[in-house]
Amino acid sequence: MKPLSFVSIRNKLILIIFSVSMIVITVIGSVHFILDIQHVRKTMAQDLTSLTDLLGNRSSAALAFDISKLADENLASLTYIPNIIQACVYKKEGEVFSRYQRERSKIINCPKIETIQEIGFKFDDSQLYIVQDIFQQKLLLGKIYIASDLTPINTMLRNIGIFSAMALAAAALISFVLASWMQHFISKSIIQISRVAKSIEEKGDHSQRVKIEGNDEVAQLGGSFNEMLDALERQNTLMNRSKKMDALGQLTGGIAHDYNNMLGVILGYSELLEGALNDQPKLLKYASEISHAGERGAMLTKKLLSFSRGSQQDASSCDINSLLLGAELMLGKTLTVRVKLSLDLQEGLWLTWIDEGGLEDAILNFSINAMHAIEGSGQFVIQTRNQTVSPSTVNVSGLKPGDYVVLSFKDTGCGMDKHTQERVFEPFFTTKGEKGTGLGLSQAYGYVKQHGGLIKVQSQLGKGTIFTLYFPRYVQKTRNDSPIEQPTNQNEYTGNGTILLVDDEVALLNLSSAVLEEHGYTVIAVDSAEKALKILTQQTVDLLLSDVLMPEMDGYQLTSIVKDKYPDIKIQLVSGFSDVHNVDLVENALYENTLIKPVKSAVLLKRVGELLKDC
Repeated sequence: MKPLSFVSIRNKLILIIFSVSMIVITVIGSVHFILDIQHVRKTMAQDLTSLTDLLGNRSSAALAFDISKLADENLASLTYIPNIIQACVYKKEGEVFSRYQRERSKIINCPKIETIQEIGFKFDDSQLYIVQDIFQQKLLLGKIYIASDLTPINTMLRNIGIFSAMALAAAALISFVLASWMQHFISKSIIQISRVAKSIEEKGDHSQRVKIEGNDEVAQLGGSFNEMLDALERQNTLMNRSKKMDALGQLTGGIAHDYNNMLGVILGYSELLEGALNDQPKLLKYASEISHAGERGAMLTKKLLSFSRGSQQDASSCDINSLLLGAELMLGKTLTVRVKLSLDLQEGLWLTWIDEGGLEDAILNFSINAMHAIEGSGQFVIQTRNQTVSPSTVNVSGLKPGDYVVLSFKDTGCGMDKHTQERVFEPFFTTKGEKGTGLGLSQAYGYVKQHGGLIKVQSQLGKGTIFTLYFPRYVQKTRNDSPIEQPTNQNEYTGNGTILLVDDEVALLNLSSAVLEEHGYTVIAVDSAEKALKILTQQTVDLLLSDVLMPEMDGYQLTSIVKDKYPDIKIQLVSGFSDVHNVDLVENALYENTLIKPVKSAVLLKRVGELLKDC
């Protein structure tokens, strides 16, 4: 027999209902049967006692006058009572005075008076005995003894027992049928939950749900199971979206890094051309157009890097409420008069550490999107809140426990379907056709992620959209990644010293070498970190100028080795994509002062001049 822990819930319910029913029926039936026996015996004893009293009174005269014949006639009336098998009248001295014996009775003689001294009745297995004193005017004349056969009564009780057993068996069958039927109402939802869970496991279809009937505890269990599936589906959606966005970010960042290298070459050589064509206005204009196009490309890659969380921003402590109040007038004009702007700002809003310019761009982009989504008149609400996420309330969205400043944008526009919501943060995805670039929301996504926050979207067709941004509460200052703004006149910066230049992009390597050599520096150019380390074993250099992202060994790893082996060498890192892999190998100051590609020649020369001013 299986342990109960291995029995199905359905069979457990049948067993419980059946067992409880049978226990109740058995107890009630047993009590009823015992009461029936007691009632029958009590009634029989009362009847026999009355008969004995009657015969005793009738026999008193016979005893008083010693007329046994009269007593015999009196006892002969028992012939008409079939249960009586024997009756005896005794004198006071104990001698049998008269007796009655039913025919075919196995009893021959009356029992001795000594054996029936007690007055009253007594039951044994097959007979009921009763003994009474015979008085006349309070004078004891003798005793009367009567024995009644219990066989008919026992037969009747046995038949009652058989009937009760049959009734109990019928009740057991009915209880089992009812238990099997009633358990269905309890186990149906549980079995359905089990089937749905198994189906999800086998087919991977998380859209299945348990059908809820009623509002009892089992139905509530099914509802909780459906809520759990909803939460898991939302979690899977968020996880898949996050993985997708991370993959797109890595791809976009890698592409932007390569673009930055190419743009660096274009901008660098266009600068050289502009310097060489001062006396040829027509050609100088062509070179300026090339430079202008390159700068536009640099702005595009900056947006791509912002999505990939690879751009380095100028962060500082920020009061988002103050920023919104300062931009309220501009936002109102952007939304036009048909869209009402409402600011719902919490007092005492926490500070956060962000790039204010990037947040202004994001706010403006959300406002423009809301204006385009609202047909006719509508409302656009910007709300701020403080929110604490505790470990016990961390949801599946990816937020870590801690304090957050929450910024939300709610519009009453046309809303988005599920497919659009899944793609809304992808670069170049737009629902505006030729009017949109598809970079606004992707840039906002990367901006929020870069600052350690989270962005969520809720929308329904015809009911508007809510974008919610979470920014960590400001605790301490983080890195400053903004490119250094410097004068653009590169002719001011000349110097001397030996520079080891490392970059895997050969065209950019040649350009940087030409710019530095033109301004008095000795340049050793190599296209890998391994070659740079080999050069350092053979020659002394004053400055290591290295790209960060390179195959096999990156700039952080190279810097760590140079710092350890050649502590006197000054180091400057350059990167077009902020990769934090191996960033812990370098000092924070070195990381913060990284030059961001594409680097203008004047900025590069200014930084190199500052590092080598003592050479």
